[in-house]
Amino acid sequence: MGNTLTAVVDRIIDLVYRRDFEYAELQGGWVALFWGLWLVVAKARAFTDDGWTHVGQVAPDRVWGMALALIGLGQLVSLVVRHYRWRRIFALAAAMVWAALAVLLGMDGFYRLAVPSAGMFFVGAAWGYLRIGMPNSDARKSI
Repeated sequence: MGNTLTAVVDRIIDLVYRRDFEYAELQGGWVALFWGLWLVVAKARAFTDDGWTHVGQVAPDRVWGMALALIGLGQLVSLVVRHYRWRRIFALAAAMVWAALAVLLGMDGFYRLAVPSAGMFFVGAAWGYLRIGMPNSDARKSI
């Protein structure tokens, strides 16, 4: 038990101190995971309540939540196991979901905080995706 715990702690410390990933990936993974879990477990429906009709028409809140939670978890796991291809796939999926949310939320009105937030998360996910794909970037070293 002690060796396993030590190995996990060493792996986390290694993840924190290494620089072969983009912090946008790490932040995007956490944001997607927590926002997705919130949409899944919240009693109030965020997107099906009045005011968010376009997002609620595409899918129920729990479906958006499951998609975001799985994408966020996939981003975090692929960072830890250093799997380059999955990092690119999950970064692209995150960028696409955040872009869809930003557009759909924007169709209901730009006066709420969720619209620029989803837009900023899209920019972060797209930046992470682009940086992972650059041939000489530090983010590509974990092939």
